[in-house]
This record gives sequence, C-alpha cells and structure tokens, in this order.
Amino acid sequence: MRNTVKALREERGLTQKELATHVKCSRAYIIGIEAGKTPNIMTAFRIAKVFGKPVDDVFIPDWKRHSPATHKPAEAAL
Repeated sequence: MRNTVKALREERGLTQKELATHVKCSRAYIIGIEAGKTPNIMTAFRIAKVFGKPVDDVFIPDWKRHSPATHKPAEAAL
C-alpha cells in the first residue's frame, strides 16, 4: 500500500509534528507512515479527516493501483 500523506501534508504547509498533533500520535509514527509503513485503521481515518479526503484516496491499496478504474475486487471472485 502506498500513501499520499507526505504530499498532502506539504501541500497544506503542515510539519510532521503538527500533523501528529492533529492525529493524536507521535511525530515518529508520522515519519514511519510517510516512509511507507501502514498505520492502524483509526490513525488512517484521522489522517484522512485532517486532509478532508476519503481514506482510500490517502492510503492507496495495491489492488487499486494495479487495476483498471472499473475493476472492483468483489468482481474478481465472481
């Protein structure tokens, strides 16, 4: 899973510490997320809320990156 946290944070002029304060986590945790670590679900939703984006626009699952826009995971099982 990749994410757009660093780009969104910089676009809004926030420091890692400021984002961490909004999200209620440590700066080190934000650094890890920006480096590609997957956050816990609550943190992911908090980060998305700070940026006013749906969580899957901030954290992009691998299947969403590699599939055509019209493909849905549930369709693959049919």
